[in-house]
Amino acid sequence: MKFLNRRHFLRISIAGIAPFILPFKNFRLFSSINAPKRKIIPFDKMKVLSAKEFYVQSIDEKPPKIDSKKWRLSLDGLFKNPLMLNYDQIRARESMTQMTSLACIGNEVGGQQIGNARWTGFRLRDLLEEAGLDENAKKIIFYCEDIYSTAIEIQSLLNDNVMLAYVMNEKPLTREHGFPLRLIIPGRYGMKNPKWLRKLVATEEDYRGYWENFGWSDTAELQIISRIDRKVENHIVRGVALNGKNKIDKIDVSLDGGKSWNEANIEQTESSYVWSLWNFDIGETKGKIEVVCRATNEQGETQDETKRLAFPSGASAPDRQKFSIL
Repeated sequence: MKFLNRRHFLRISIAGIAPFILPFKNFRLFSSINAPKRKIIPFDKMKVLSAKEFYVQSIDEKPPKIDSKKWRLSLDGLFKNPLMLNYDQIRARESMTQMTSLACIGNEVGGQQIGNARWTGFRLRDLLEEAGLDENAKKIIFYCEDIYSTAIEIQSLLNDNVMLAYVMNEKPLTREHGFPLRLIIPGRYGMKNPKWLRKLVATEEDYRGYWENFGWSDTAELQIISRIDRKVENHIVRGVALNGKNKIDKIDVSLDGGKSWNEANIEQTESSYVWSLWNFDIGETKGKIEVVCRATNEQGETQDETKRLAFPSGASAPDRQKFSIL
């Protein structure tokens, strides 16, 4: 039985009334926790971020301490064959590895709460089929060791690229990134990629989880994201872009605050679930300039010029940065 300390009790109590008392400020509940400042990461390290460079977000300041020898993952609810697996059994399953980028739904335009990594684990669909989903089940509720929970519609979990991961960049997950097991579901914000999993429950109810009870999106599908990452070096400005279901097809860059645009070079578009790295040569431009970037996906959808706050469905607008070029 899990007991709630005062801090957790207050969090849950506030979550129940938050949609009524915090309609305009809920985005700060995400952006104020572990929100790193804009920093420069060498561009040759941008394709895959290390665990240390990858953003961290959670409802507590410190990640839970979990003993892998005592830890168990249970599957309960509307399953014909409920399961209980230990860590060794999880690691012994047929594995898969894929690159997937994640972003926090509370990430502001140009923010650092986005990253790309190589994840190893096993296909969630295989585990659900093994447990025998009841035909009445509509969602899977993911319960975590830190009292966090969220739910996702079953149909989305049956895709080949949805996995339960125990390795990040060829090393076991760190405590900060979800050891011993986390969900990776490409195309969804981080709140739908829960860490420190302990129980999966199949339900026919329309369950709403921790952040959903604060009014955040229940589907949490990625918006079109673009970001200017580096200072201008050797007349080159660089950045990243991500959408989710659709590949990034084009990056436009403006050097005059959005009055005129030129197409940037996209260096990496491995899949729609991996961020694209882009660069743009500013030529002989000198003086004070305002660089703006905007992304367009393969469906022809371009980032809205109107800046929208992260709450409730994620921010999406062109990123802007001012530079002085000598």
